[in-house]
Amino acid sequence: MRQQTQRLSAQQPHMSAAGLSALATAGETLDTLGDVAWFWQHGDFCVNNLLVDTTSVGIVDFDEFGETSVPLQDQIGLGVSVYELSSNEDDWRAMGRHVSACAQTTLDRHPRLAPHLPALFQYYLVWRINRTIGRPTRQAAGVRLLATLGAFAESPNRFFPNHG
Repeated sequence: MRQQTQRLSAQQPHMSAAGLSALATAGETLDTLGDVAWFWQHGDFCVNNLLVDTTSVGIVDFDEFGETSVPLQDQIGLGVSVYELSSNEDDWRAMGRHVSACAQTTLDRHPRLAPHLPALFQYYLVWRINRTIGRPTRQAAGVRLLATLGAFAESPNRFFPNHG
């Protein structure tokens, strides 16, 4: 988290003190989780990377596969993409519900991750924002994710009312 935050703050020098403080707190929270053996993530898991027909679902676009092995990143990404396709802009509680729903099965199997969902969500946002740097086709996504990160820093309970 600290490495991703440093990269973000170097690229976004106008980050608010509240935003940087929230990321520092998330880093401390993730420290309490300790080491977690996890598997490589797709990296860009979202509705756009699913091929769905009446009998099967396929996953495509493995360009970012293995670039992260942080828990829940693919589930969080899927939840964010479902939110973006189905909800009103700035309905942060809906985003939190979509992320929570996509993560729930994994959280049930790995309950020690559950209290860390908000911090893992922040990691996802910072990591995805950093992935947009220097990529003009992803600039609009970076702006949306940065706005989401700012809103989360202001009021995490709007996203995850049962975590804190």
